[in-house]
Amino acid sequence: MTPVTTWSNDREQAVAEAIARAISQTVVVPRSPLAEIAAVIGGSALVIGADTGLTHLASAFGLPTVAIFLATEPGLTGPRGPFSSTLLARPGHSVTPPEVMAEAERLVERQTLGQAGGR
Repeated sequence: MTPVTTWSNDREQAVAEAIARAISQTVVVPRSPLAEIAAVIGGSALVIGADTGLTHLASAFGLPTVAIFLATEPGLTGPRGPFSSTLLARPGHSVTPPEVMAEAERLVERQTLGQAGGR
């Protein structure tokens, strides 16, 4: 898989570019209209994101989606669907990359098994 990052303001752009520096194959999508970003998301195999509209869009597409919640309550606003999951940081803690990757792998496997069973 090729990591892809999006951004909508200067702070998010700095984070996206830092990710690309840390993971050389990362594609930083230029600031684009929502329809273009939706097309990128729709063609994805997995989406990992924060509590944002784009993460919810991925879930609506039925993609394996891991939503990371730091301050908001996922029970109220979290993405829904058989391949969506939320990880909530406990007060004073963070969600770790290994936790995120384990959940992502679980969702991708669930989707793969579901597609194999539906044939």
